[in-house]
Amino acid sequence: MNTNNSDPIKPPKMVISLLDPSCTLKVCMPVKITTDKMAARAHDDDGETAPWNKQRIDSPDDNGWTALMFAAKNNHNDVIECLLENGSEPLLINQAGETAEDIAGQYRNLEICITIRTVNKSKAKSESINFFSHSPLQRCAEYRTNKEWLENVMKTSNAKFVLYNNLQPLVKESSNKTISIYRLLFSDVEDFISCGALVIFLGAENIIEPNESIKGDNIWFGVDISSIGCGDVTTRFSGCKWLSKSLPKQLMLIETDATIIGQGRSIFCWHRYNKFCSICGSRTKFEEAGYKLICSNNHCDSHNGVHNISYPRVDPVVIMLVISADHNHCLLGRKIGFPERMWSCLAGFMEPGEAIDDAVKREVHEESGVNIESVRYMSSQPWPFPSSLMIGCIAIASTGSDNSVLKIDRKELEDARWFTKEQANMALFPRHYKFVNDRIILPPSQAIAHKLIKNWLRIKPNL
Repeated sequence: MNTNNSDPIKPPKMVISLLDPSCTLKVCMPVKITTDKMAARAHDDDGETAPWNKQRIDSPDDNGWTALMFAAKNNHNDVIECLLENGSEPLLINQAGETAEDIAGQYRNLEICITIRTVNKSKAKSESINFFSHSPLQRCAEYRTNKEWLENVMKTSNAKFVLYNNLQPLVKESSNKTISIYRLLFSDVEDFISCGALVIFLGAENIIEPNESIKGDNIWFGVDISSIGCGDVTTRFSGCKWLSKSLPKQLMLIETDATIIGQGRSIFCWHRYNKFCSICGSRTKFEEAGYKLICSNNHCDSHNGVHNISYPRVDPVVIMLVISADHNHCLLGRKIGFPERMWSCLAGFMEPGEAIDDAVKREVHEESGVNIESVRYMSSQPWPFPSSLMIGCIAIASTGSDNSVLKIDRKELEDARWFTKEQANMALFPRHYKFVNDRIILPPSQAIAHKLIKNWLRIKPNL
């Protein structure tokens, strides 16, 4: 963005002018414009509406001002609405540390403040669904004990299979680097199953009604070939590969496929490490389509009552963004081995007999010495490495943001430090703040820690 009238940004064909008292701000607008008032301002050489350039909708000028900020200053609510509808980010700040909402408030443009705040709340709600949580499947647990139904439905032509080897799924990578499941048919995996591959029922894309006729549409299964010798499977199917074990590659999965893969991976990992009964040492065997392990020794005590050794393990982990008492700072930590300049939320495993609130307070105090006044649950995220459940919380400290009084557990953390909203904002949107050389790095957007920090900036917690 450039505020110099003599050298405006030259968009492909369309220009929208936002009039500032000192200049004419010409901004390239990136999607089809549908708002009538904005359509009147948007034009190309033929007088028709033009597509938006989403990469430039928030381009800043030399002072960090975006089109949304100028529209907020000059009370152009129709422009604000159109910019927000088409992807403008209201969290961005200028070099004075002001958001578009802050600017609208300074100029008493209250309608715009309400508009931006409403969008922030809406975005916070939509962003509450975390990576590995976008499941397209109904678990259909009531069908796991129906062996006849499962055997018949998997043989239908539209049943889908995910192949695993050593916990890594068979995938394909598109030209734009996104990764998805390499979907297989029963005919592709029939010989694996006949050789003893482990098969689990993942679920159905649609709810299965009682007494519904057997069909394979949108029914998913996982097949683990780790224990059988299959040779190089990737030469058998065209354009496939085993998903890399590196976390960055795992996070390049399509969201819905990542959730399906994570579900299967956790189940197969549980089977891998529980081949023998932990009570008597006998072999275990699986039932309920892979969701229950039972001891092969009929006299084992595990057959009496309900035991956690019989069902898939889930490890609850509290992960919390600690906020100072004045709500203006957040406490982040650096784990040993983190990349340079990377910081994240504090986290730790829950202990037996411990409530979520108590676990948050204990972990924060153990790692940083900070006392917590109140805790608010935000959202959760399955983390299938191997089977954690990240329980995301906002924790309000009883004190301010004084780094000098932190008591850091050096066995757990390399460092811990309070950061301002501006520092967090610059870390969330690094492309917008390329002029800042010492900004910190946060976990990627797929991590719940990223979502917790962004949510804090969008909505002040009412605790």
